[in-house]
Amino acid sequence: MATLASGDSSPVAIFEDDEPAFDSIPAKAYETLLDGLKDVELAEIVTLRKVHVEIDVTWDDLCVGI
Repeated sequence: MATLASGDSSPVAIFEDDEPAFDSIPAKAYETLLDGLKDVELAEIVTLRKVHVEIDVTWDDLCVGI
C-alpha cells in the first residue's frame, strides 16, 4: 500500500521479474482517459457522416403504405 500512496495521485505500475504485476490509475485520470476515447469514437462517426450521401425525401415518400 505504501507504493500506491507514494504515487501522489499518479498512475502506478508494480513490476515483478521485469513483468507488470499490478497497475493502478486514479479515478479522475481514468475518467479523462475514457472521455478522450469517446471523443475519438465520436470524431470517427462525424468523419463517416461527412462522406455519407444525402437524398431528398418528402413526407409523402415516408408515408407510402401506411
